[in-house]
Amino acid sequence: MLINYLELSEQALNGIVEQYILTQLSDVEIQIPLIEWREQVLQQVKRQELLVEYSEANDSVYLICADSIVR
Repeated sequence: MLINYLELSEQALNGIVEQYILTQLSDVEIQIPLIEWREQVLQQVKRQELLVEYSEANDSVYLICADSIVR
């Protein structure tokens, strides 16, 4: 289930962004300052390039690439 990021508290959104960054660390070959990376991810969320998804199966929230959604 997709969740509008505007419905989340700032603290919740920041937590989801940080979790996303941690999962991406091994996939990135260049070093980006964490603050800069966090801002880039937040901008991707605002542009709806990354979407907030709630998984009922494991009661978790993730950021997923909008391109991976079949509409």
